[in-house]
Amino acid sequence: MLFRLFRRHPREWGPLEWLAVVGVGALVAAAITVVVNVAQGPGRCGDDLREIDGDCVGVTAEAFEADPGIESLIGAVADENARVRQDWEDPPSGPKIPYVRIALMMPFTADDHSAMTVDMIRRGLAGALAAQRQANRFGGPQYQLLLAPTAATSTAGSPSSIASPSCPRTPGPRWWA
Repeated sequence: MLFRLFRRHPREWGPLEWLAVVGVGALVAAAITVVVNVAQGPGRCGDDLREIDGDCVGVTAEAFEADPGIESLIGAVADENARVRQDWEDPPSGPKIPYVRIALMMPFTADDHSAMTVDMIRRGLAGALAAQRQANRFGGPQYQLLLAPTAATSTAGSPSSIASPSCPRTPGPRWWA
């Protein structure tokens, strides 16, 4: 049917043929856009963060790429955050457990000009994770530790260059900073 429409020269086409060409072109463009976006994936910074001068910057409750010495700690924070969210959305037994979000704003990468060394970053993150786990053991609201990576150097990590929080607000938790 479609090929029969295009047997004539384009100068002889009517509105139906031109509409078909525009429609097919739009479908092809949409398909290419979807394939390219799926192939690219979320990138090294994930969905919630953006890359500024080679550093992941923003606010997230998920894991992201950082210095290899602290990636396991970032994964552990993300796992604890997922557990806290699960206790709110679908508690194993009993009522929903509310939670609040607290942001830890610091660099998660280091180089020769960084304000913090990898060891300082590792110790700070390990302490924050230990405090989060300890606080979540007892009754009352639980805590999600949002990671707010800044740039490794203080000039690129100024508050004006930090992405605004992109974590969705849910009916249960409250934001405290």
